[in-house]
Amino acid sequence: MNDSASPRHLALLGLALLGAGAPFVWGWGGVALVGATAAGVMAVRRGPASAPVRIAAWTAALGAPLVGLTAFTLNMAAPNVVTAGQKAAERMAVASLRTLLWAQDRFIEAHGRAGLLAELGGARADGAPLPTPLVRPAYRALQPTPTGQAATDGGYHYQVWVVDQGGRAWADGGPLPPAGARAWRACAWPQTRGATAGAVFCINQVEDILQSDNQAPNQGYDGLTRPPAADACVGTPASPRLTPGVGRDGGTWAYWRGKRTRRAKAADGPARQ
Repeated sequence: MNDSASPRHLALLGLALLGAGAPFVWGWGGVALVGATAAGVMAVRRGPASAPVRIAAWTAALGAPLVGLTAFTLNMAAPNVVTAGQKAAERMAVASLRTLLWAQDRFIEAHGRAGLLAELGGARADGAPLPTPLVRPAYRALQPTPTGQAATDGGYHYQVWVVDQGGRAWADGGPLPPAGARAWRACAWPQTRGATAGAVFCINQVEDILQSDNQAPNQGYDGLTRPPAADACVGTPASPRLTPGVGRDGGTWAYWRGKRTRRAKAADGPARQ
């Protein structure tokens, strides 16, 4: 910039560049903001000037970096923070499903069949005695959904279905499952899709864990009003195991992290390991 320029001219130039660059920020807008900062600083350093000129100079010198920082935060930092939070919620959802697997193993040992969420929490509709609750308090506070009752924890909803030999699914809020029904499935879906998390997960009694991006037309699982059905992640044609492919809900399901768990491999037998 011209060393002979007056503080007034520099201040006006800084304001003009600030006004031109602020709406755009990136590309040439960023260059304009850098120029506004430089012009404002030079105007301040040129010495005595009228109050309006000093205000204009300081506005350019401080306003341009503030605009740039705000734009960076809104466009780069904030989305990254949201994405990181969603990924953490998804990891926690899988960890919670595996905790339900542990609880189911204990329940089956004691009662000869898989349990519903309320039963894992120590309560049964028929008043039969149950052992100490096998799940945390969050999984004992159930709320109704169109497909049964669900628990809420860490940005996700959770629902358990006990599956009988005929493939019928029994959920909380309905009749008790029949004796001897050891198969079960559980799903975790976002409490607020797109905010708390995006993906949906399923698990069964042998620790087949599937995930889907929750983007298919018949998916969009979101909150208590839009839960997955009991067979959402079951393949077509149906199988007692959860396998990658297109589910009954039309979504594409894959193994969590692209691989089977140790327990699932053991259930496959030597031929598939």
